[in-house]
Amino acid sequence: MGEASKHQSQRGDWLINIMMDGMEERSSQSHMNPRIQKVAPRLRDVEAYKKCFDPALASIGPYHHGRPEFQLMEKLKTISARQFVSACNVRPEVVYSKVFEAVVQARECYSEGSTSAFDDEAFTRIMFLDGCFILQFIYCITTDQQCELTTCCYSAAFLLRDLFLLENQLPFLILQALMRVRFIKDEGEKMVIKFINQRISPPGRCSPGMPTGSKDRQPLHLLDLLRTRLLSSMSSPLRRTSDTDWHSFRSVKELKAVGINFKRSSTNSLTDIHFKSYKIYGELSLPPIAIDDSTMPRFLNLIAYEMCPDASHDYTFISYICFLDALIDHAEDVKELRSKGILLNFLGSDDQVADLFNQLANELVPDPKIYYEVKSGIESHYKNRAKVSMVEFLTTHFSSPWSAFGFLAASLVVVMTCIQTLFTVYHP
Repeated sequence: MGEASKHQSQRGDWLINIMMDGMEERSSQSHMNPRIQKVAPRLRDVEAYKKCFDPALASIGPYHHGRPEFQLMEKLKTISARQFVSACNVRPEVVYSKVFEAVVQARECYSEGSTSAFDDEAFTRIMFLDGCFILQFIYCITTDQQCELTTCCYSAAFLLRDLFLLENQLPFLILQALMRVRFIKDEGEKMVIKFINQRISPPGRCSPGMPTGSKDRQPLHLLDLLRTRLLSSMSSPLRRTSDTDWHSFRSVKELKAVGINFKRSSTNSLTDIHFKSYKIYGELSLPPIAIDDSTMPRFLNLIAYEMCPDASHDYTFISYICFLDALIDHAEDVKELRSKGILLNFLGSDDQVADLFNQLANELVPDPKIYYEVKSGIESHYKNRAKVSMVEFLTTHFSSPWSAFGFLAASLVVVMTCIQTLFTVYHP
């Protein structure tokens, strides 16, 4: 009995420790989670992704700070900081002090231990230079101002890429502290949103119906703001239900064969995906999206952001990538979406675009409840044999003027033959 009682007591203590540790961990996480984490090894270890997570021209924040290949850009940061501070019309010490006041919060935005090599003064200098550099670059881009950072298209393209890397983010509270010094009211925030919208909208197209962003919280950093804008919508088309049925997907070519046509949505929001089924045909609306050399790294870093263990959001972007991957198998699928203005190919061949989405979706698992209504509608239409048979009939006999003429001529011959037969029988 004594031995059994001892084991029972030890078991109870062990279970209490487990539960207490879990409560302390949850309490700790609820107070502060790292908001700017490093890319998960499962993504970094993929050979095709190797160059998509590290900066090419400029390091932002502490993770890649001090690397020798970025020293030239550090000099340009100093020039940008001087230009930014000069436009503030206050003493440089005032601008710097605003950043210093936010440095404790900013340090907590990074993974534990990642900033320990920098004391408060050194860390503030990083935040100050990087913050001024980002805002001055955004100002030049959105106002078409000439500066050292934008005069070289090659440099500007790489800077635009580097600003949306997960490990290259600056806490938005630092940008806000600097914007309050330089800009009147919310002019700074409007400038940043304009910059983000320019990254989202395909060239020559506006983004109608896009709200100004989430009103219930401030963005954590530029990548977070980009994700919010990509997924924002005047009304959410997502249907989250308790139903967990999985729906098999077909490519664009297969869906087109059963009478499902494709249409460009009226906004650029990735949640603006709708399916309508009519008496015979169906219609799938998809938002327009531009594909170029920056798409792979930008999308991968959005995926990496959603995969962070402390992320407070769902897998909406990952689910979107999986949705498109299901539609795109081959170049002909890309060609069809391109002909409808849904995919704007600035990357190269249609094969390259198809390969891009196939690579992006490797090993990704979507949330089955996201786009549930759309998937369910497509599945129902696909399995409706009456609609599919009618589409096949119309496609076979009326796909071109000649086939339609041939069908009508053959039908006329059959009708005339029947009439002649009847006439012969009843009027010998």
